[in-house]
Amino acid sequence: MLRIFLVLAVLNVTLDTQAQDTAAPSLEVSSDDLGKPWWAYGASADAVGAAFGDYQLRLDLGLSRHHGIALSPGWRRDGDHGPMLGVAYSVWPMGRGLHGLALSVTGDVAWIRGADRVDLALGGEVGYQYVWDGLLLGVAVGAERTWRFEGQRARSIAPIVRVQLGWAWG
Repeated sequence: MLRIFLVLAVLNVTLDTQAQDTAAPSLEVSSDDLGKPWWAYGASADAVGAAFGDYQLRLDLGLSRHHGIALSPGWRRDGDHGPMLGVAYSVWPMGRGLHGLALSVTGDVAWIRGADRVDLALGGEVGYQYVWDGLLLGVAVGAERTWRFEGQRARSIAPIVRVQLGWAWG
């Protein structure tokens, strides 16, 4: 009986000492993402676009953690050749800038000189970009509606598939 009493006494002293040394948990709400830098600028090339006849570079500018714009100069090879320019407005719901989920509204205009026509496309896409020590890798899928001027017929809705390789910095 004395042994049980001594064990309980030692256990009580040990637990009491640990309870006094332990700090109370903080009630302050904090987020690890808010202290980290977010990627505000990016430059990438579309690795899949060349297979579909579009050579594009993409220059991203983060306006805040949750939205940004992109400018995409390029060259279209559609039987005939011509310059093209794309713009996009992206919303980043995860709040990490270029790193994360992106919902984008896109627009492209291409001037096909040989066919004397202008192509206009408006669409939307969902994508995910991963930035690792500046290296940017992105994947996006979506759809776009194309209009051709000068009496040319066009496919009304076309898929968008984009794999971006590039660099991002803040």
